Amino acid sequence: MTPRSRARLAGILVFCAISGVAFANGSMGLALEMFDIRTWSIYVLAMVGLEAWLIGEKGGYDWQRSLLISAFANGSTAFFCTGMIGVALHSFGYNPDPLLYVTEMLFWFGLGSAYIESIVWSFWKPNVQLPPTEHRFGRIYRKSLVLRSFLAHMAGVPVALVILLSPSHPYEGLSSLVHYQRRMAMDRVMKSFGESLAGKDMVPAIGSMDQIVSTYAPDYVKSREGAWAIAYVPEYTRFDRSEQRRHPWQWNPAVSGATLTTDGNDKTDRGEIWLCRVSWNDYTEGYVLDRNTGLVSRTSDPEKLGYGGKPTRPYAGG
Repeated sequence: MTPRSRARLAGILVFCAISGVAFANGSMGLALEMFDIRTWSIYVLAMVGLEAWLIGEKGGYDWQRSLLISAFANGSTAFFCTGMIGVALHSFGYNPDPLLYVTEMLFWFGLGSAYIESIVWSFWKPNVQLPPTEHRFGRIYRKSLVLRSFLAHMAGVPVALVILLSPSHPYEGLSSLVHYQRRMAMDRVMKSFGESLAGKDMVPAIGSMDQIVSTYAPDYVKSREGAWAIAYVPEYTRFDRSEQRRHPWQWNPAVSGATLTTDGNDKTDRGEIWLCRVSWNDYTEGYVLDRNTGLVSRTSDPEKLGYGGKPTRPYAGG
């Protein structure tokens, strides 16, 4: 192995080692959090073939060698070298732009992978004599491995969008992650609302979830762009650019003016009343107020939320 090859190999190992520290999401990382495994697998196979053609076959490698190198190069970047970019792309807030987010993710992954994979390809020499070309760009293209890799990965972005966005609701992982962030924020809002009831003998008049969020959200929640979206459960279709308000949280109008126990000698059992809830398909979630203690708690019990005995499931995105 030449000194130059040893330097390249050392660079790959150092990059992968650093990425491994930041890579908290397991193999395939962020991508497998975003998309269904079957759709992602089809995309990976398509990219292996596309890169084998544009980097390998067009650069003087036979098809068998091209496919093997392409598979190895993609495996190297997918399993070891995406963590640093993944962490950077993991902060999307309460109201992301799904289409733009995925396009940016594919672009930045592609840009990083293009350089790393060009180094991987450089360990194998072309084994096919290509016919001469009179076009200047053709000669440069054949000679420059980095250029072939870059163009192949940029060509892969629209290919990826066509494949990955083929399901009607392709952003299952993104929906789940956004829902988690919104639910944590909603916990803070409802906790603040519960604390505001201390010493009061009745619940103040509240007209909507928007009013709850705007009035009781802590400053660090309000300060984040799109904080209004926490009053909705995310469900994105393929070309959505923001929250479309398909599944809003419902505020219970009967809560306004509800009597609370403030006298320690009052033994009246006023029970619980649901404050807000959301339900679609067989997913149910909401918050209830114990009027005896003034405590607000989250629940998925459909009976406590006024839905009867309807079965529930964990939120799975959409």
